[in-house]
Amino acid sequence: MVSRKRGFTILEILFMLFIVAVPLAGMVATQYFVYSAGRKAEDRYKASVIAASLLEEADLESYECFTDPLERSRRAVPGIERFSYEMEELERTSNLVEVQAKVFWQDQQGEHSLFLTTCLALRPNP
Repeated sequence: MVSRKRGFTILEILFMLFIVAVPLAGMVATQYFVYSAGRKAEDRYKASVIAASLLEEADLESYECFTDPLERSRRAVPGIERFSYEMEELERTSNLVEVQAKVFWQDQQGEHSLFLTTCLALRPNP
């Protein structure tokens, strides 16, 4: 009478581990890509909100704001880590001023920037 051993050989176990590991590694890579893309989109969104807020603030500032050229050197954004900004007056006409808000931020790939430009109407000093 011949007795048969039950169980798996080491080769069968390794083959099964390979079959499970390859798709699992693909899923992990996909999750990392999705997380990274989401983080980049969130950073760009924050930068655009910061820039729009800066331009709106410049528009609402006092009338004296536009008597001299608008220059704000690079500063950290209060309450938001990794972000800084600067503002610059690009061009001035008799009743308009072109203003640019620049927002900068750091991540693992280095420094990124977003520039937002608008024209603001010069209002007469009251």
